[in-house]
Amino acid sequence: MNKSESLLNIKGIGEKTFLLFNKQNIYTVEDLINFFPKTYKEYNSPVSYNELNDLYFYTIKGVILPGPIIRRGKKASLILAKFKTDDEVIILKWFNMPYLISTLPINKEIYVYGRINNDGRQLFISQPELYSKEQYARLENKYYPQYKSLKGLSNNYITKKIEYIFDNCDYYYDDALISYAKNIGIDVDGIDIIKNMHFPKDYETLKTVKQYFAFDELFRFLLNVKYLNKQEKVKSNIKCDFSVIDELIPKLDYTLTTDQQNAIRDIINDFDSQYIMNRLIEGDVGSGKTIVAFLIAIVLGLANYQTIFMAPTEILATQHFHNLKQLLSKLNLDINISLLLGSQNSKTKKEILNSIKENDSKIIIGTSALIQEKVQYNNPALVIIDEQHRFGVNQRETLIEKGLNLNVLMLSATPIPRTLALILYANMSLTMIKEKPSNRIPVKSYTIYRNKRRDLYNFVGEHIKNNEQCFIVCPLIDEGEIEAGENVKDYVEKLKTFYDGKVKVAMLHGRMKQDEKEKVMNDFLARKYDILVSTTVIEVGIDIPNATIMIIENAECFGLSTLHQLRGRVGRSNKESFCFFINGRNKENERLKAITANNDGFDVAKEDLNLRGPGDFLGIKQSGDIEFEFADIYRDVNMINSINDMIDKIIEADPNLTNDNNRILRDILEENKRVVL
Repeated sequence: MNKSESLLNIKGIGEKTFLLFNKQNIYTVEDLINFFPKTYKEYNSPVSYNELNDLYFYTIKGVILPGPIIRRGKKASLILAKFKTDDEVIILKWFNMPYLISTLPINKEIYVYGRINNDGRQLFISQPELYSKEQYARLENKYYPQYKSLKGLSNNYITKKIEYIFDNCDYYYDDALISYAKNIGIDVDGIDIIKNMHFPKDYETLKTVKQYFAFDELFRFLLNVKYLNKQEKVKSNIKCDFSVIDELIPKLDYTLTTDQQNAIRDIINDFDSQYIMNRLIEGDVGSGKTIVAFLIAIVLGLANYQTIFMAPTEILATQHFHNLKQLLSKLNLDINISLLLGSQNSKTKKEILNSIKENDSKIIIGTSALIQEKVQYNNPALVIIDEQHRFGVNQRETLIEKGLNLNVLMLSATPIPRTLALILYANMSLTMIKEKPSNRIPVKSYTIYRNKRRDLYNFVGEHIKNNEQCFIVCPLIDEGEIEAGENVKDYVEKLKTFYDGKVKVAMLHGRMKQDEKEKVMNDFLARKYDILVSTTVIEVGIDIPNATIMIIENAECFGLSTLHQLRGRVGRSNKESFCFFINGRNKENERLKAITANNDGFDVAKEDLNLRGPGDFLGIKQSGDIEFEFADIYRDVNMINSINDMIDKIIEADPNLTNDNNRILRDILEENKRVVL
């Protein structure tokens, strides 16, 4: 069996199953072997009753007491059993498994594995796994892959098919970057590296393999950045009188900060230099980066040039479109702008595409739909990318291939210390906006434990009576198989019960259709809902000035950067605002102490560098940073510095990578692809 063979050649995969894999773009042996686990189930040593925290997975030793019962409903059955451990009782629950009641090992010592829950009266475990002492001994301290849920395919089925591949295929990982990784102490074997991603024999093996893939991502990224920076400066033919901007600024409803004015001057100087601009504006949440970009786009529009404004989500693109329309109205300017989204119907798209082609639209706002083949620009001068961190290495090349070697202005609210930013964005000029607009009141931040939720809900209720609104963020959409934490769907029902229907609650998450998400956000903006329960889909850019309270459940699961971004969704008006970080574990957390004590994003970023250890390889993925699958720019800062130095030495010795031993690096620049098997 070789890497290019169809999955249909794997024993037990038929046409129907093949189509289920195809929905996730998995067609070949190589595709499946690169479908890495999202996390791992770890069977730890048993713990005592006093060590248990609800919403986390444990193994407990004890006995099932006599008298388990079965309750039958119209559509489901429920088995309830009492499990005694350390003279305490935990309730075990099984849904829709009535056959189990006759096989439960009563009064025999067993090992129970599952997620601890607390309903306010007692601890319980739903769908627990039961093992004898001998059975558990074979599992203990081993790691079992847990894959992204694929409809119609169980985790066990996917695992067995991947095992089959390893038993029947030569799976050598052919990548010369392994030798580079060994230079900084990451000792991996090309023969076992892929297998160890799926079936690690111990924690140290898993840690090393993940370090390698983090190295792999960072090396490829930084190599591309270095060579973008080496490219010869391109002349610009844009001729524009930016002095008109001095007439626009006094017409705004507010005074620009010194940092905002400096950012505008940096951009104008780039245009005056007669070379293509490639600049990053890095500013804390709420620091006013967008108005800087809008003003530049307006001046270019008045000079008959087009600006392409890319946002990471349709929700944010739509918000930018409406905000820009309002700004143009205030400035009494007649500039045609368009909103181009992937979800629009064909008639609407056709009209917008024609407007762009004829240069009727001067500012075109949208998502990555803006760089699709069908879009033909007439007189483009600038592309603005909002919160699309890796755009500079990927989509920018797509624009160049379309013949659009444009001025690039990137906006980022992910605070990164300047020294680190200069490495990650080596191909860009850097402007930092640190000042906040004078009318912004700092958000009051608190860390609380779960037992204070009732008080918190009452606090929210009082603010809702004053016509204010609240965000609540949960780490999960629905109850996770492995991850522990609050989930959006159950939380909405919990709030409806608590407020007894007197508060209007909405739900938002990434699995919803685009039109559903937009309707929820528009309705929330229009105050049709009081509380929005969401995943981190609201992390970037969403602007609801009337929202004054942010609650983040299981805040310990997120990185400091994400927590700070989420806090930035409130405090966007002159109203007093609050952010509550709910600690899901009953013990002090250093990250939560740091975020509560500090409101400045750049200081938070520095603290993140100090606090991040080796990372949580098995739990919920910490999110909110430059979008790598394995790498973490804060945790891996030493690795980034090492890779940066390594690439500098390679380029210094062989500027054009003509030596044979640098062939793999030439391949990376040409294809940026990983070779497997």
